[in-house]
Amino acid sequence: KKSFDAREQIAFLRESIDEAKSAGVFVADIERAKWFLEREEVCLRARNVVDAAIATCRCEDLQQARLQALEVGLSLEEVQHLDSLIQDSHIPAARQQIAEAIRSRDPAQLRSAIQRGVEVGISDVGLADARHTLYE
Repeated sequence: KKSFDAREQIAFLRESIDEAKSAGVFVADIERAKWFLEREEVCLRARNVVDAAIATCRCEDLQQARLQALEVGLSLEEVQHLDSLIQDSHIPAARQQIAEAIRSRDPAQLRSAIQRGVEVGISDVGLADARHTLYE
């Protein structure tokens, strides 16, 4: 939704700048409008990167999008949303590590997998089998 609104805003700014030039508006005012237009275009490109990263759900893509979002100054809400998605993207790998540790029955692997599961927010229920295997 924000990307769509930004596209409309960018188109409106372009039209307004062209009209201002034709109407003889002060150059300083036009330059200020151009700066704002360029800023909105940069933010739109960053939001497009964010949208693409969200579509892939890949941690690396999400982290790169987060860096770009911070760099261009997207809203705190947008960055926090990426933070949440990055955190969630670690869960499948942690679950896989837990499953492999359970199969191996190796205490060191089980401890490591349980710790990683805790770090990424897997619930006690999700860790129960690994803990049970560790303490057998």
